[in-house]
Amino acid sequence: MKYCIHCGSELEDGDKFCVHCGLSQSSAPESGCQQEAVGQTSVSPASAAASKKPINRAVIVLSVALAAALVVIVCLVLFMRPSSDEEEASSANVASQQQTHDSDSNASSHDSKSFDSSVASKKESSSTQTGVSVRALSGFSGEMSTCPLNSYSASSVLPASEYGTYVASNLSDGDWSTAWVEGSSGSGADQSVTISRASGGKATVSCLELVAGYGKSTDIYYKNARPKQVSLIADSGEVVAQVTLADSYRVVQSISFPAVSTSSITLRIDSVYEGNKYDDCAISEMRCF
Repeated sequence: MKYCIHCGSELEDGDKFCVHCGLSQSSAPESGCQQEAVGQTSVSPASAAASKKPINRAVIVLSVALAAALVVIVCLVLFMRPSSDEEEASSANVASQQQTHDSDSNASSHDSKSFDSSVASKKESSSTQTGVSVRALSGFSGEMSTCPLNSYSASSVLPASEYGTYVASNLSDGDWSTAWVEGSSGSGADQSVTISRASGGKATVSCLELVAGYGKSTDIYYKNARPKQVSLIADSGEVVAQVTLADSYRVVQSISFPAVSTSSITLRIDSVYEGNKYDDCAISEMRCF
């Protein structure tokens, strides 16, 4: 009786091959350290290395992919970022749009009855004469009783209607909802209103303040014409001021000029801001100091 030199199974004498494992019985194992116990699996170094290769290759591929993705992202950020010139142009464009937006807002704020000095500076009227200026005020500089010129007359007057009268004396009643309205056939250019000294004699004046347009409401204001360019004329015929008024609803505009001794000051309308319905030109209040 003998046993298989490979698997240890019982063999008959003379068997050259194991009936169980099929291996030849002519040679013995190379060494005991290479023989494995039954039920154990042998893993050679080559097999272990082979099993590790896919893992190492996957790590390398993943690392390369991540690095490539990072490079792509950096390139996109650099190429998509605007240059300094583009940023400056964009900022200038935004500033321009904002400025345009601010100008439109100021132009459309006619409904406000209160006066904002910052808006006034943008709407301030103009004059090229030395010593002559126009500025907007929050109210009149003094009461009507302090005006040295206090008698009003006009070149023409719109006839009275069911809504009221439009006489020159409305310019001194302190009521901004009434007005002198000229009665000519045109838009009011060349029409005039004169303030004179009721007691006679002369007075020294250097300022005329007025509320241009019909101040009854914004609707009435824009329906009627408003004085735009005006001339102030002393009793001698001297033109003491020529200015362009702002088209501002219910705002006191002050025209300053070199002091003159005169018995009257005439305001002549040289051009108008046209009304969207009527040709009549109106002024709500006017005082001379």
